[in-house]
Amino acid sequence: MKSVLTMTPTISRSVLATVGIAAAVCAGALTPAYAHDELISSNPENGAELETAPDALELTYSGEIMDIGNQVRVTNSVGDSVAEGEPTVNGKQVTQNLNLGDAAADETYTVTWRVVSSDGHPIQGTYEFVVGEGASDTAAAPAEAFVSDAPKESASADATTDNVSTATGLNTTNIVIMTLAALATIGMVGVVVAKNRKN
Repeated sequence: MKSVLTMTPTISRSVLATVGIAAAVCAGALTPAYAHDELISSNPENGAELETAPDALELTYSGEIMDIGNQVRVTNSVGDSVAEGEPTVNGKQVTQNLNLGDAAADETYTVTWRVVSSDGHPIQGTYEFVVGEGASDTAAAPAEAFVSDAPKESASADATTDNVSTATGLNTTNIVIMTLAALATIGMVGVVVAKNRKN
């Protein structure tokens, strides 16, 4: 009985120490996965059905956007641009003025944005909203890449080349790291428990 009581605290301390170390490793792996900012709201919002189109488009992000190389494209159903001037940045909000002509005409608009998040990485996305009944046919989004003054980044961090979700910033590399860290945690705990049982 005395041996059991002596062993239990040893196992507990060892296991807790191992889990603590592994948790720190996992935390380190998770940090870069969520470094990118994300679009949290827009006006008009995705899929909005409006009676009249607005004079400007507003995009709000989770972090402050860097005022460099930001682009917002707004096109109608035939692919014509209705954006007027360059987007303006005010903290977490990006505003793009619009020049729609007949703001009440039935139309489908496609918004394609690319901005530089607070961590210096470019993020991008696209969505649509309609006015009235919308357009019967919508032109495909422009195939050409954005031209930007944004800082260059490696493929592993690029939000457009490494299977990154523009909503979360989670990519394949970080998923692999997190999985390996979890397996390492299980293995380390198993070794410690087995070793203490032998003792």
